[in-house]
Amino acid sequence: PISFGPEKDVGLSFARTSFRIDSIPSGDYVLLVSQLLNDPSLVVVSSTPSGFVVNIFATSDYPSDGIESVSVEGASLDFIELSTDGHYLITLFSTGLKVSSLTADGITAFMQDASLDKNIADAEGLHLSIWPALEYEMMYKDAWRMLRDYFYDPSMAGLEWDRIFDRYLPLVERCSKREELDDVLRQMAGELSALHVFVYGGEYNIPNHGDPMLEAINEIASLGALLRRSTEKFGYEVIKIPETDPDFHMVDGLPMYSPLSSRTLSMSGQDGLAPGDVIVGVNGESVMSVPDINMLLRNVAGESVRLEVVRFNSTSKLQEARKLKARLLESKGEDATESVFALPEPLIVVPLDSE
Repeated sequence: PISFGPEKDVGLSFARTSFRIDSIPSGDYVLLVSQLLNDPSLVVVSSTPSGFVVNIFATSDYPSDGIESVSVEGASLDFIELSTDGHYLITLFSTGLKVSSLTADGITAFMQDASLDKNIADAEGLHLSIWPALEYEMMYKDAWRMLRDYFYDPSMAGLEWDRIFDRYLPLVERCSKREELDDVLRQMAGELSALHVFVYGGEYNIPNHGDPMLEAINEIASLGALLRRSTEKFGYEVIKIPETDPDFHMVDGLPMYSPLSSRTLSMSGQDGLAPGDVIVGVNGESVMSVPDINMLLRNVAGESVRLEVVRFNSTSKLQEARKLKARLLESKGEDATESVFALPEPLIVVPLDSE
């Protein structure tokens, strides 16, 4: 990301930043990575006969538009990317996977590390996380585009191909596994009534391959409730906490209840949640910092997990104490609104094995 200044900026930061980018000396640049978080300097990757090189173009303070170039030499760059939150620079050299803060101090330390052996991440057991829903949507778009670009009939058999895309996209969003995506692709391709268009192949094998480590890493624990992501409430709203089914949810002869229900939490002296309550954090991390709350519930089945919850429809001992404090403040003529409403409180739960 590169900041060009706020909207209607009278300080002309947009013009200064644009001029600085234009003032970078010519070169075989392949990637403009990012601007530093607390400094206008830019991280750029260039291509050289010996491989890819990380370049830092340091800019002087306003009103100067001077550019100073510093490069990381002596090691082959295999990969460079920003972290999901945009706060760290991740680079892969022959010396290992290096993680650096995307700040002036962090990049300065990065450039001064001549041997590239500091801040090396432990890559042992490192695995790639895939979000199938997004992957399926990308595969659907690619399949639709390939048919559009390479089908023998430019008129697409007289079909309005853009409408065909819109027709089947909602079905892709409902696919839960690769076999279902193949069914949608066959229906889309079948609109062309062409005998030489086929859908076959793909990754259908079990992703964990029977590896206990992979199974542990990818196992997602369950809170036993229907949740909905709410940007308005900055968390996941509880939609439904179902009652147990005595015929199917028994463990050692005992019924299993949702970890969020009062039936479960009363044994630890806590109060359960109710529909309308909101989960805003898991183990100290905001649920809005990841694409899905399930990413924070990996490999925690049977372990204590600290949730941060906002009780809109349920009550707790802490909430009652806050209400008492509010009444005392009100009796003294002080504003007590913030003492009661929309304040998160901790809730210790033990998620279930999703199976």
